[in-house]
Amino acid sequence: MVSRFTRSYQDAIHELNKSIKRLNYLPSSNPKLLREQSCGLSAVYCSAVGIHDQQLRDLHVIHVTGSKGKGSVCSMIESILRKSGFHTGFLSSPHLINVEERIRIDGQPISRDHFADVFWDVHGKLLEFTKISTNTTMPSFLHYIFVMACKAFVEMKVDVGIFEVGIGGRYDHTNIFKDPYVTIITSLALEHTNILGDTIGEIAWRKAGIFKPGSIAVVSHGQPYEATLKFIEEAEHVGCPLYVAPPLNLLLTKDNMTESIKKIIDNVNTLPKCQLLNLALSLTAVNFWFAKLYGTDDDNIQKIGLQPTFVWQPSSTVINDALSARWPGRWQIVIRRNITYFLDGAHTIESLQSAVKWFHDKSFSLQNNKRTMRIVIFTVTGPRDPKPFLECLQKFFPANSHKIFYALIYGAKSSQSRILQAMSHCIFSKHVESISDFIKWLQNSQCFSYQALQSFPNKCTNNSDGADTMLYCHIFVTGSLYMVGRILKEIDEPV
Repeated sequence: MVSRFTRSYQDAIHELNKSIKRLNYLPSSNPKLLREQSCGLSAVYCSAVGIHDQQLRDLHVIHVTGSKGKGSVCSMIESILRKSGFHTGFLSSPHLINVEERIRIDGQPISRDHFADVFWDVHGKLLEFTKISTNTTMPSFLHYIFVMACKAFVEMKVDVGIFEVGIGGRYDHTNIFKDPYVTIITSLALEHTNILGDTIGEIAWRKAGIFKPGSIAVVSHGQPYEATLKFIEEAEHVGCPLYVAPPLNLLLTKDNMTESIKKIIDNVNTLPKCQLLNLALSLTAVNFWFAKLYGTDDDNIQKIGLQPTFVWQPSSTVINDALSARWPGRWQIVIRRNITYFLDGAHTIESLQSAVKWFHDKSFSLQNNKRTMRIVIFTVTGPRDPKPFLECLQKFFPANSHKIFYALIYGAKSSQSRILQAMSHCIFSKHVESISDFIKWLQNSQCFSYQALQSFPNKCTNNSDGADTMLYCHIFVTGSLYMVGRILKEIDEPV
């Protein structure tokens, strides 16, 4: 057995990285079947390391899936519960810079020492288990992280475990909870179609797989009709009540509204529309979690299927706690001298539509009559077609205008040709091979011009008095959370 405290964090990362492609060694090469074949392993691994059903029940789990806003909803819920005095555990994905970011206790990533401690404990027990269980292989990366999170939360005796689904829900590695307190589905979109299916209905069916008997299911307002039908069908099938979170204005327009609530409304109205949906969903889910915890939800025990909209007035404190949630890489603004970074890892068309509008509005509101260069740093990952994403960006910042510079990041030849074709008409664009070198180059620049940007990586020699030279720069980073993480690391912004 591997003893505790005998190996370092660096060794843990090295060993963990070996597991990244382990899922591909399962019998099927079909992505959908791979998920289905591997989803049950999490329960096996948890049992092997000594985590049992009652310990998981004691986490009072909140399980969150969806296509857009999962991380934001989880962070809002975590913020509310932590500031209400609860000891919180939160599993998220992906990480931006360091893997330990995925496992958070009371809002903070666990320390590297704690991460290494948990990893080697789990690793050693699973090595022993797989030696005697010939039908079970060592875990994949995501299984490792999930089991580690469960173990850390159980050992730390958290009051609530908030678990963000990786992909889908029904066959996700996180879907082992038999009776979570609340299950949540955020807004849906077509995503990961090679795994989840080609229609919203198929995707909704997979997402709704986290519904459990006796738990309370909550979904965001404004879901596609086809998705809502699947949610209702699943809730009736498993035997749980289903609530649609009300629009935020219904929660904030009571006759007895306080002055503090009115001030909050002014703040809320400046948020992107999708964040208003996320806020209403978070407030609704927390309300039901409290009811479940304190035993005031007896009426829900007998309820099955879609329920009437539930409306109440959340306190100004709870709303403030939700709005104060910090979730790096989403709607994030970071200022470094004369450069302002606007970072959002949007990777669906719907998310990008909200993010680019946010950047457009925020950038011009912060410009303050200063001549400002605007740069979009964009990439796509995997098989996604970059054309609709770039078209979305160009609705606000036309590529054939003199108002924007596109820095395009791509690695594989397939994505290179697709991006180049989509941007063939762009006046000011540049393929950037090293995002690290590009950010360093920008931060070392005293001024900015399109001509200088086109000359990268050559040293900028612009005169700050030039007619086309600007002293300030707004950079919008989008298309991939992994790229957002690389830039946050480059500018030394903590996550």
